[in-house]
Amino acid sequence: MGRNLAEQPTDRHRPARAVSERPVKAEVRDGMVWVTLEDGRAIAAPLGWYPILERATPEQRACIELTQEGIHWPEIDEDISVRGMMRGCDGFTSSLEAVMTVKEIAETYGISPFTVHDAIRHDWLPARKSGGTYLIRRHDAEARWGGRD
Repeated sequence: MGRNLAEQPTDRHRPARAVSERPVKAEVRDGMVWVTLEDGRAIAAPLGWYPILERATPEQRACIELTQEGIHWPEIDEDISVRGMMRGCDGFTSSLEAVMTVKEIAETYGISPFTVHDAIRHDWLPARKSGGTYLIRRHDAEARWGGRD
């Protein structure tokens, strides 16, 4: 006959797996940012989510420092958090208050929206298109137009 239900193993009796979000290896290859975590999991995010990293040279991308919470590229001063990657946050929308639209940049810095679009088109200003709207990190706009208000 079958086993007594009291004898069947249950998930309650199995030891919990240790979960760690600490990166132990990271690399950029095949258009993706790959990270291996201390607990053995591997996660990846599209390189296109991180325009600064995407525009970096292969040598700059290869110069990686691991931190407790993520990855740092010192030559281009770019950081990516493991939690952000796991939540599906890209480099633009992980902090909504740090994102501006073309119109907001034009109004804030007293320039034409055409000037902003021209900077995006020439790759002078990293931007991500979401629907029909470009999203630009505030610090990138400040770096381009001097942080004037």
